[in-house]
Amino acid sequence: MIIEVGKTYSVFNKNRKTVVEVEMYRHKEESLKGVNTEIIWRSAEFTIEITSEEEAESLQDMLDGGSEFCTDCFDTFEMESCWDGCGEDLVPWTTAWSSGEFEDFLNEYNETDEGDETFLNEKGFEPMECIWYIANGIAVEETVI
Repeated sequence: MIIEVGKTYSVFNKNRKTVVEVEMYRHKEESLKGVNTEIIWRSAEFTIEITSEEEAESLQDMLDGGSEFCTDCFDTFEMESCWDGCGEDLVPWTTAWSSGEFEDFLNEYNETDEGDETFLNEKGFEPMECIWYIANGIAVEETVI
């Protein structure tokens, strides 16, 4: 398949448990303090509208196995569905955490019954961006609209 500008494609993971959702949070008062929630999904489907030659080349490279699929490479995409979250981690993404501080934060998170977003909001974090990755191969179908 040749990826073309102006066309829309459905993208799926070829192998189970290879879709990763990364949501980035930054602390409201300490902007250098951040944490990601990373969820592994068994499968997912995305709709990608190719709006430039660069995007077409990127998706073609991803399809051909030259690089990992990442939604950050596209201006117009929708996550249509995901299924069966298989694991979730909290990962610090800045060095603003003092020694042992993140471990204490993680222990408190693991002991709470609240969802990740509620817990993070109560601790002063707000969502910034969500990026999706697919490792180990994608399948692509042209979508007729």
